[in-house]
Formats: sequence, C-alpha cells, structure tokens
Amino acid sequence: MLPVLNTITPQPICPHTLTNRPVIPADTAVLKVLLWTREAGATMNCDGQVSYNLKTGDSITVRKSDCVANLIVSPRRDYLQILRSKLGGRIPHGFES
Repeated sequence: MLPVLNTITPQPICPHTLTNRPVIPADTAVLKVLLWTREAGATMNCDGQVSYNLKTGDSITVRKSDCVANLIVSPRRDYLQILRSKLGGRIPHGFES
C-alpha cells in the first residue's frame, strides 16, 4: 500500500486461507463489523498495541481519525526502494514512487 493513498486498511493477522484478502475502502468510509460466531468469541488487536475481547453480537465501528501521524521519510531511499529491499526485490518493475 503506497503511503500517499488515502485509505483505511483493516488487515487480518496471520490469515490461514487464500480467501482472506484486504478490504481497501476510501478514507471517507465508515466500516461497521458485527461479530457473529458460535465460538467463545474473538480478540481485536489495534496496531499491535491494545487488545479487546469480543463476544457474539459485539460490533466495531472503524473510521478515519482526526489525528494525523507524521512519518519519518528517508532522504536516501524512497518507499518502493525500501519495500524492494525488505521483500528481496519481489516487487514487479514498473511500480515507481
């Protein structure tokens, strides 16, 4: 996901099937997720920092925050150069920052 895109990107942690794909709505979207399970429940993890235990019937609403995160930008390499090095060069050519 290029950092210049205005999106909300909820991601499954360690998806175990190929049908788990990211949903990439616009940053103006409001997402509502309703937990429905016969199991004991689920755990929601927010950015690896905070976890919440959920039970059937609980709902989560996700929307863009008014707060903005300022990220550090490398003066030596752009985003795709850094991503290529982390993925061992497995980004198709033609993708440029």
